[in-house]
Amino acid sequence: VATIPENALCANPDTPGQQSLIVTRLQETDLPTKIDFSYQSPMRNFHKATQKLQLVNSKLAENPIAVSTTLAFDDTHARRITETLLYESWIYRESLNCTLPLMCLPLDPGDMVQITARILSYQARLTELSVGNNWIHEAHAVVFEPTIFEGFTAVPGHLLAVEEAEGLGRG
Repeated sequence: VATIPENALCANPDTPGQQSLIVTRLQETDLPTKIDFSYQSPMRNFHKATQKLQLVNSKLAENPIAVSTTLAFDDTHARRITETLLYESWIYRESLNCTLPLMCLPLDPGDMVQITARILSYQARLTELSVGNNWIHEAHAVVFEPTIFEGFTAVPGHLLAVEEAEGLGRG
């Protein structure tokens, strides 16, 4: 995790008056409440199958998203992908746009960074980087909260296999 202090963030000379860090948070009404994930199912002779997941007890208007792929997944794996798509869209609702100096040149999309600004600390995953004039990086990142996955339990049936594999190593 690369740490970037507030004094390392710089304003872009190409865009006068721009803040060094812009934090954007999507409203609940803009986030999906239902996901339909279509895939090829080997259990159905590779015909199209769909997993659907909707937030329960949501008082928000239905905001469906349809995701389709030609890849083949078993139904359990497709269900886990559907759950991940829905939950991560809510988890990653906060994004950062900033301008990084030359010292951040080795960073790539997918890298984790910790940006400290305005007495707050954001742990984020870079999603886009573009190099502009004077080797200044325009960066876009989604705020990532690693504690959100604490206490995560695997899909029933898969947990036993994980515990057995761990037990084999304890010997």
